[in-house]
Formats: sequence, C-alpha cells, structure tokens
Amino acid sequence: MLGLRLASASGLAASLVVLFGCAPQGESVPAPSGTSAAAPAAVATTTSEHEAIASAIEVTAPSGWTKSTQGSWSRWISADKRAQLALAPLEDAGKLAKKKQELEGVFGVSEVRLGSTQPLVIGPDQLQSQGSDGVARFASGDGVIACATVDAAGAKQVLVAYAFDKDATPESRQEAMAAVASLRSKR
Repeated sequence: MLGLRLASASGLAASLVVLFGCAPQGESVPAPSGTSAAAPAAVATTTSEHEAIASAIEVTAPSGWTKSTQGSWSRWISADKRAQLALAPLEDAGKLAKKKQELEGVFGVSEVRLGSTQPLVIGPDQLQSQGSDGVARFASGDGVIACATVDAAGAKQVLVAYAFDKDATPESRQEAMAAVASLRSKR
C-alpha cells in the first residue's frame, strides 16, 4: 500500500488538504501549488442526464482531460489515463453507501478502503462537505482515492471523487486536486 493511513484525526485532515485540495471545517481552502486564481474556461455543462449536478455545482475541468458519462456520473480522465475525477448527484443521503460502492465501477478499481469521514470546506464558495481519503487497487497496482459529499446550491448534494494510480504524473495529480478545489455553487 502507499502508506497513506494516518493514525490521528489531525493527520487525516492534513492528508485531505494535500490529497483533496480542501481544508478542515473552519479553515480556508489552500490554493493548490502551481495554480492561479484565474480558472480555465472548461466548466461542467448541463446535459439532460446530468442536470442535477449542473444545476447545483460547477467544476473547472482540467484542460486536456476527456469527459464521459456513466449512469449518473460525470467523469474526466487525464491524458495519461492515470488520474480520474467524477461527480454524481446524491439524491438521498441514505444512498451514500451505494454511490461510494459505484466508485469501483466508475474508476475501474477494486479493494477501495476509505478512512473515516472528516468535515471539510471545498472551493472558493467554501462549500460544506464531508470527505475521506483512502487506497484502491488499480489494474497497474495501488493508488489513492478520495471522495466528499458536497452541500451544493439549495438542499442539493453532490458526491465528488478522484483517484490516481501510483504511476500518475505529479501534473495529473495536481490537475485533479485543482479541479476539486474549483468546485463552486452554480451561479
């Protein structure tokens, strides 16, 4: 494994800041290194199948990543195919466990093990969230996975997740984290 399991709650919060581009509740969100305040133009757009996400939240998708859909999930894959980002509406908090299980199929991973959930804030709108990080098995070996339930516009919630395998480039990892840090309520 990657040795990402941290013993303390403060350690988990620190790993989420590094891995997920967000901050523990009550702290401001750090800007990922190598990013600027100006967001790239690629923003998730409304499609009939994904209207629930698009009506609630916007994400600045990494330039050069390929977008696809799978069921209720919108997914972006890095050019090196080693990092992925996914968003899905969470219609009912009671379906969170099911949505998290779907991540294995969406990301093409197995043996997902997420740590305990931590309250977080994400993005420029300081969206209230609950997130966790962990490990997963990719076809190429071990990797990292992180997910969060984000309180978006109104009473809507979105599950956002990203994953990257051990061979993902630092650029792909940074791009995924920057995309998560860009999440904001639909304007």
